[in-house]
Amino acid sequence: MIVFALGETMLSPVGPALVNEIAPEHLRGRYNAAAGLAWGVSGTLAPAITALYFNDTSEVGGPWAPVSPRSSVVLSCSAFDDT
Repeated sequence: MIVFALGETMLSPVGPALVNEIAPEHLRGRYNAAAGLAWGVSGTLAPAITALYFNDTSEVGGPWAPVSPRSSVVLSCSAFDDT
């Protein structure tokens, strides 16, 4: 938890500046809105996904345990696909 808090403390002041740096001048508002939407959606969906992952079974992750790491790797690789 301390590592998360430290990372969030370091990212919060520079996050909007990074978005403004990569955005073209005429699209800065849209880029900032998309960044805010990403944080809002992730903050809303994370508890639901965590609740599915840590279900009532005695085994952590239950049926989701093998799916989660694989899907995150596939999504990460597809984000960098330059075809």
